[in-house]
Amino acid sequence: PHPSINDNGYVAWSRGDNIVIYNGSTDSVLPNLGAIQCAHPQINANNHVVWDGWGFPGAGDYAEIVYYDGTNTTRLTYNTTYDGSPEINFANHVTWIGEYQENSTDYTGIYLHGASTKRIVQYLGLNSIGYQMLNNRGEVLYGENQNLCLYDGTGITIINQGLTPDSGLDVYNFNNAGVAAWVEYDPAFPITYQVHYLYVYDGSSVSLIAQSEDNVIGFPAINDHNHICYWIGETIYYATPITGSLTVTIEPTEAVTAGAQWRINQRQWQESGEVMQDVN
Repeated sequence: PHPSINDNGYVAWSRGDNIVIYNGSTDSVLPNLGAIQCAHPQINANNHVVWDGWGFPGAGDYAEIVYYDGTNTTRLTYNTTYDGSPEINFANHVTWIGEYQENSTDYTGIYLHGASTKRIVQYLGLNSIGYQMLNNRGEVLYGENQNLCLYDGTGITIINQGLTPDSGLDVYNFNNAGVAAWVEYDPAFPITYQVHYLYVYDGSSVSLIAQSEDNVIGFPAINDHNHICYWIGETIYYATPITGSLTVTIEPTEAVTAGAQWRINQRQWQESGEVMQDVN
């Protein structure tokens, strides 16, 4: 059924050729626009839903992206190639992975739909992108072969570049502040003895959080306070960032008089000279 739930308690799930929304008391079936199968719905805080639709007339056996905006249901893609793994954020931005062909050459790209649809990145070959994630700031985290890439709205940064040893990318996650956590392994070792590493990227630098030579490090969960939960073997670990305080003095005084303020990590605006606690 692939259920998805938002902070309003609304639930969306797939049921054969339909997507169903439950609003806490009743459930409604959304139009399927002729699809013979619907899957992988994602619902955001505005009760908008995006999903894969398969078997549309003229689309063959490939998936297309379908979007429900609370009133109307529309297709975002119209082609005869695969489009799938949709994500939707609080701003109603939608991303997905799409395959296409140009001049008899196969490509895989990530698409971002907001006021319009644009392809933010493309790679040669099919299935070259592991999976992609979208946060509420419109940032996209995705894996491309052994590279972990972060799209910040304007450009792409390979955040695991230059790590020692040169490891293999495994699983990854990130939060609404753009802080990413991921697991890599050392391919120089046999599969039964591979060393696994857990890294964190805070927007400017990479830190090694954990290392295991005996067991796999599992998928890292991370919240918007940058707390991280992960497992090694049969043990669950919980990591919290080191915090401190920060004060900023704004100059010149004319800027302060004109109303200049400061903030970090999307927190509340502060006046010049004020102290912000619990900064990590």
